[in-house]
Amino acid sequence: LKRARLEIYGVVQGVGFRPFVYAAAKKFNLKGFVGNASGGVFVEVEGETADLSDFQNFLNSNHPPLAHITAIHTKEIAMQFSTDFYIAESENRAGENTLVSPDVSVCEDCRRELFDDNDRRFRYPFINCTNCGTRFTITKDVPYDRPKTTMSVFEMCEQCQNEYDNPLDRRFHAQPNACAECGPNVWFIGKNGEKICEENAISATQNALLNGEIVAVKGIGGFHLACDAGNNEALSKLRMRKGRIDKPFAVMREMNIEPILDLCHFGMPDWLGNSFQDPEFPEAFARYARAFATRYPWIKFYTPVNEIFICAKFSALNGWWNEQEKSDRAFITATKNLVKASVLAMKEILEIQPEAVFIQSESSERTHAVCNCEETQKRADWENQVRFLPFDLLYCHQVRADVHGWLLDNGVSQDEYDWFMSHGIYERCVMGNDYYETNERILQHDGGEYVGEVFGWYLVTHEYYLRYRKPVMHTETNQKSQDAVVWLWRQWQNLLYMRERGIPVLGFTWYSLIDQVDWDTELREANNRVNPFGLYDMNRKIRPVGEAYKQIIKEYEEISVVPRSGILSVT
Repeated sequence: LKRARLEIYGVVQGVGFRPFVYAAAKKFNLKGFVGNASGGVFVEVEGETADLSDFQNFLNSNHPPLAHITAIHTKEIAMQFSTDFYIAESENRAGENTLVSPDVSVCEDCRRELFDDNDRRFRYPFINCTNCGTRFTITKDVPYDRPKTTMSVFEMCEQCQNEYDNPLDRRFHAQPNACAECGPNVWFIGKNGEKICEENAISATQNALLNGEIVAVKGIGGFHLACDAGNNEALSKLRMRKGRIDKPFAVMREMNIEPILDLCHFGMPDWLGNSFQDPEFPEAFARYARAFATRYPWIKFYTPVNEIFICAKFSALNGWWNEQEKSDRAFITATKNLVKASVLAMKEILEIQPEAVFIQSESSERTHAVCNCEETQKRADWENQVRFLPFDLLYCHQVRADVHGWLLDNGVSQDEYDWFMSHGIYERCVMGNDYYETNERILQHDGGEYVGEVFGWYLVTHEYYLRYRKPVMHTETNQKSQDAVVWLWRQWQNLLYMRERGIPVLGFTWYSLIDQVDWDTELREANNRVNPFGLYDMNRKIRPVGEAYKQIIKEYEEISVVPRSGILSVT
């Protein structure tokens, strides 16, 4: 016969480890005890030498699902000729600490009971056993025993106590063990102070959320505030109450980051009908822009409405977004309203921030004809005029005669057109020219088309520059991750080449900072498919193109604002 003492360290408390040791000792016909100490678990066992060896090997190679053993210290001690094996009182040891398991989600056994309407814990939200449930968040001190947890105030009922004392039950010495009769319960307190208990509390919470109310759910260390994420009014109310609306701007200002604020990026509030056909949109948007500028008067750079041409085309010509129209009249109406909204917004912002600068990002398009047939050439020529329409109306540039007639035939009055040609809000503007390889289209004689880079950003943007004579910014581009680095350097070289020609190019943006989702279908399908176009992936891990972008910033950080202005010390 032989007796040994084992000191076991790691995550060995609150994970069913003492019941596990108890069962193992019974399995190998050993006598002694097991208990918790401030630093781990202690075990004393005695029996036949072979059985003792098998027991120790078993502990080294097996453990409960949530346990993690970091060390076992064993020493032989004097025989005591114990007659049974039991769970001993815990020992408090000064200066020792142990690891406590984190809270663990419901195990399969508890899940089965939770949804069994014949089980006494049916839908009991605090269900647990030695393999799951709360651990760390209820622990006040170690050793991990019920009196040293927040469960100490809940005295177990007879049935729960029987489970706790039964070595064959999976709740044997499960410290959080409880049921609806003896353990914690959930309740709901309404706006008028009424208290609703148990299952009705869950229903009351659901109804409150569906009604657009904000529910405070008491949790560890405070309250979780919840609302219906699909209810814009409830979301706005929650953000206002939490005071979080201003936080991103406060952080940027503290870090001396000057943002370019994009006030409308393809979407609009539901209360405006989700349609750019709405004649009230421009005035409503202008009020919003003024309110924003009033709230953040330190912000100087704005994109009032992003990519007007794309927004109008996808919403009112292709039938994809917002109003989902498919007509020339709808396209022109959307373009007119979006440009007017931008102009009115610029006026309002300038009254608050006279030094504001407006970077109008726009898709730089170019259509080519692959053949010399008259019809294809005419179509290409027409599309190369229509691409200018948003900038023409925004920068007071006369459109070609046939485009003017087209506008008048599709709902634009002469008075409206004259207003666009005379509003005069274009002095503090930078022309943003986005470029992707899909921005150039090659028409075939059979009506089909190719897409791909033909001229490139420099030549396409140069056409826009000659028309408007505005400072330029390369405001968007990207490419699939495997080709992104080469594409980035090609765009940058296009930009430098334009600057060498004396044209002021003020900035360069890669879209986007992190990977996108569902842009492979232009957001028409909710597939939750990640598009690897970001400088960083979804885990915020930098991609090679992100490193290349950082290299550009490092090497060209002292580049002058306009070409050859270095002699003026302007950077």
